[in-house]
Amino acid sequence: MDKKNIENDTEEILDNKTSEKVNTKHNMLKNKRTLIVLIVLLIAVVVTYIYLRGSYLEVKEIGENFLPSFWKNLTYTAIAFIINIAFLYFTFYFTNRTLKKGLKVFFDDEKKEMPKFPNKSVSFIISLIGSLATTKLLLNNMLLCFSNSKFGISDIVFGLDISYFLFQRPLINFILMYLLIVVIATIIYAIIYALIVLNISFEGVARESIKKCDLVGKLGLRIKIIAVLLGVIVFFFTVQNIGNEKFLNIELNDATSYSLFGAGSSDVVIKLWGYVILAILTVISIFRAYRALKEKSTRRVLGNIMIVPVYLVILAIVLAGYQIIFVGSNGLDKNQKYIQENIKQTKIAYGINLNESNIAYSGTITDKEVNENKNLIDNIAIVSNNNVLQDLQSSQTSKGYYTFRTTQIEKYNINNKQTLVYVTPREISNKNTTYSNKTYEYTHGFGSVITMAGKVDSDGDLENIQTEFENKNSAINIKEPRIYFGLETNSAIVINNEKDDEFDYINTETGKEETYTYTGNAGLTLNFWDRLILGIKEGDVKLALSGSVTNESRIITNRNILERAKIIMPYLTYDKDPYLVIDDSGNQYWVIDAYTTSNSYPFSQQIAIENGKTINYIRNSVKVIVNAFDGKMKFYITDRTDPIAMAYNNMYPELFENKDKTIPEDISKHFVYPKYLYNIQSEIVQKYHNIEPEVLYRANDIWQIAKSNSNGKTATQMDSYYTMIKTNDNKEELGLVIPFTPYGKQNMISYMIGTYENGVPKLSLYEFPSDSNVLGPMQIETQINQDETISTEIASLNVSGTKITKTLIAVPINNTILYVEPIYQQLLNETTEQKPTLKRVVVTSGNKIAIGNNIEEAILKLLSKSAGNIDITDSENIEDLVSEIVKANNNVKNSSSNSDWKLFGEDMQKLTNLINQLEKIVLENQKITTTNNNTENDIAENTINEN
Repeated sequence: MDKKNIENDTEEILDNKTSEKVNTKHNMLKNKRTLIVLIVLLIAVVVTYIYLRGSYLEVKEIGENFLPSFWKNLTYTAIAFIINIAFLYFTFYFTNRTLKKGLKVFFDDEKKEMPKFPNKSVSFIISLIGSLATTKLLLNNMLLCFSNSKFGISDIVFGLDISYFLFQRPLINFILMYLLIVVIATIIYAIIYALIVLNISFEGVARESIKKCDLVGKLGLRIKIIAVLLGVIVFFFTVQNIGNEKFLNIELNDATSYSLFGAGSSDVVIKLWGYVILAILTVISIFRAYRALKEKSTRRVLGNIMIVPVYLVILAIVLAGYQIIFVGSNGLDKNQKYIQENIKQTKIAYGINLNESNIAYSGTITDKEVNENKNLIDNIAIVSNNNVLQDLQSSQTSKGYYTFRTTQIEKYNINNKQTLVYVTPREISNKNTTYSNKTYEYTHGFGSVITMAGKVDSDGDLENIQTEFENKNSAINIKEPRIYFGLETNSAIVINNEKDDEFDYINTETGKEETYTYTGNAGLTLNFWDRLILGIKEGDVKLALSGSVTNESRIITNRNILERAKIIMPYLTYDKDPYLVIDDSGNQYWVIDAYTTSNSYPFSQQIAIENGKTINYIRNSVKVIVNAFDGKMKFYITDRTDPIAMAYNNMYPELFENKDKTIPEDISKHFVYPKYLYNIQSEIVQKYHNIEPEVLYRANDIWQIAKSNSNGKTATQMDSYYTMIKTNDNKEELGLVIPFTPYGKQNMISYMIGTYENGVPKLSLYEFPSDSNVLGPMQIETQINQDETISTEIASLNVSGTKITKTLIAVPINNTILYVEPIYQQLLNETTEQKPTLKRVVVTSGNKIAIGNNIEEAILKLLSKSAGNIDITDSENIEDLVSEIVKANNNVKNSSSNSDWKLFGEDMQKLTNLINQLEKIVLENQKITTTNNNTENDIAENTINEN
C-alpha cells in the first residue's frame, strides 16, 4: 500500500513537473509573441510619427494656410485606417479561431495537447500590413463618393445622375473587389497556416482524421460568400458598365474602322438583361457546385461549373440573332438615339464647346490684307520653342551655372505693341555639383531670357531682347529675378547657414561673382529633432547632422513646383509643362494647369494618354499659381461647372481660393491655351465637330489632323503650334492652332484655334465650304519640293557638317491661309555654338509661292510678279469624289429600301452636292489646262518671232 502510494505520488510529481514545463514553455512563447508584437508596434509607431511629422513640416513649409487641409486629410485617413484595420483584424482573428477548432481533431486523435495559437498577434500584424497597403486606395474613392457633387445630367440607360458612375460606383467596385480578395486571402492563409502547424506538430496525419475534419464543410460559408460576391461583382462590373463598352463599329473609306462607346439597341434590349441573368447564374452555379462537392459527385461539380460558360455562348448567339433579325440594315434607325447620346456626352466630357464659323475661302493674300494685318504678320511664330532652347543651351549655358529646361511663347506689351515673345526661365544647374554647393551656395536661378517669336536679327540669329542680369533697359521689367522654386530645383537648400554665401550672378561689367542673402518668407527654422525627421523624410540626414546648419538657419524643401502641388493636392493630374509669366509689378509666377480626369463617364469616347492610361473625361478646371521667389502657392478653380473639381472643393474648401477671389488680371492675361488638353480635344474633334448621328454613322464627314513631312521624313501628324491670330471681333490674341483635312485626303477643310480671352479659355472652329480647294500642308510641301528655284535654294544650305530643320505652319489671315516655313541651319562641328540660324523663309498663299532671306522679304516677293505659281490639277480630289459619289449612291439605295424617307432626302442632297463638286473641279482643271496651253503657245510664238 505504501509502495503504491509512493508510485502515485511520484507520477503526480512528474505530471506536475511536465505541466510546469509546458506552462513555462507556453509563457515563454507568449512572452516572445508579445515582444514581437510590441517591436512591430514600436516600429510602426516610430515610422508613422516620422512620416506624419515630416509630412506636417513639408506642408507647413509650403504654406501654413494648407495645414487645415492637412489635418482634415489626416483625419479622413485615420478614420479609413481604423475601419480598415478593425475589419481585417476581426476577420483574421475569427479565421484563426475557426482554424483552431478544425485542427483540434488531429490533436485529439493523436492524444496530444494542442499548442496555443498566436491568434491576436498574427491577426494584428496582417491587419496592419493590409491596412497600410489599401487605406490610400479606399480613401481616394471615399472622398469623391461622399462629396455631394452632382452633374445634373442623367444616364439614358439607368436614369441615374452621371455622378453615380464617377463617384459612387468606383467605391462600390473597390469594396466588392476588396471583400473578395480578403475572403480568398483568408482561405489561402488558413491552408498555409494549417499545413505549417501539422508539419511541425506531427510526422504524419491519418486519413481518418482528415475525413473527420471535414475541410469542405468548414469552407462552406466562405465559398458561399465568394459566390454572392462574384454575383454582385458581375452585376456592377458588367450591367452597370454597359455605358462604357463599344457598341458600334463604323467603317472608314480606307477599310479601317473606329468604335463608338456607350450602349446600343442590342445592348439595352438583350445584353443588359443577359448580364443580370449572368450575375444570378453565377451565384446559383457556385452554390450547386459546392453542394455536389459535399456529396462527392465530381460529374455534377463539373456540370454546375459549366453553367456559366454555356450560358455565355447562348447569350452571344441570342445577341447575334437579335442583331441580324431586328437590327440588320436598320442599324441607324435602331441606334440613332444612342449615337446622339454618344455625341452629346463626348462633347460634354471633353469640354468641346466650339464657337463655329463658316468662312468663304478668298484665295491668295492681297496687299491690303497684309497691310491691315501688319502686327499679326510681324508676330507669326517663325521661331519655335526648340529653336529657343537650342540657342540658349548653346550660348547661355557655357557659363556653367544655369540651365534652360522650358520656354513658353506669351503675349506682352513691347514698345507699346502687343508682341509674341518666348519667356525662358534661367534656372540654376545642379548638374555635376557637390552636395555642399547645391545645398548652401548655388541655391537659385536668376531671371528670364526674353526672345522674339516673330523676328530674328540681320544675321538670322534669334533675337534675345533681354538677357542681362542687371535688368538694364529691360523689355519686360523684372522686379524680383531670383528663382528659388522651379522645375530644376529638385533638392533642399539651407539659407542663413554658416558655410557659404549664396551665389547670385556674374557681374558683366566687373566679372565678379555677386552674392545674395535670401529675404523671402520661404523655409522653416527647426530644432535638431525636426531637422532629423525632415532629413529622414527627404532622404537627406545631413540637414540635421551638418555643422553648417544652426537653429537660426532656414530649410527650404520641395522646391520642384510640380511636386509641391502634388503634396498639397495629389488627386489632380498636373501638366508636365508649366510656364513662367511676369506680372505688371515685375514678379515671376509659375502657372501650372491641373486637370480632373475619369474613365467612367457613360457614352463618352475613350482616348489613350500617357503610360497606357485611357480616359473619357477631362477638364482643365484648376490653375495653380506659384511665386518663383517665395514658393507661395494658390489653387484656383477656373471652371466651377466641373463636378469633380467641385467635389474636391466640397471636401477641402480651405485649400482652394474663394470663388470671389479671381486670378489677378496681370497674370491671367498671359495665360495660354494648354497643349495637353488641346491635343486631346483635337483628337476628339476629328469626328465630333458639327456632326449629326446619321453623318457619324455613315462616316460622311470625318476629319483628320493634317499631316506634314517638313523634314523630308515620312508624313506625320502635325503638332499644334502657337501664333498670333485675329478673333471674330477683330482682336489680336495668341492662339493655339491645328488644321484638319477630310479623312484620307490632303486638302484643308478647317482649322481649330484655342485662345484665352479675358482670362477665359475659348475653342473656335473655322470651316471652309466642302467644295473649296484649300491646299493642305502635304500639298504645300509637294509644291515647295517641285518648285525648281525654291528647292535649289534649300538644297544649297544642306551642305556637309550642317543640319537643316524646317517647320511648316498655317496662319489664318482673314478668309485665307498664309503658309510659312522657316528654314534653320545648324553647324554640327562647332564645339561651343551649335545654335540655329534662320537662312530662308518660304511663304505660300492661294496659288502663289515665294522664298526670301526672312519673312518680310518672302512676303514682298509673294505679292510681286516674281512669285511662283502653284498649278494643281485636282486629280486626287476627282478620284476621291468619284469614290464618295459611289458610296453616296449606295446610301441612297439603302435608305430607299428601308423606307427611311428622311434619310433618303439627306442622302440625295449629299449625292447632288458631290456631283456639283465634281463638275466644279473638272471645269477648274479645264481652265488651268487651257491657260497653260495658251502660255506655252505664247512662249513658242515669242521664241519664233525673236528668231
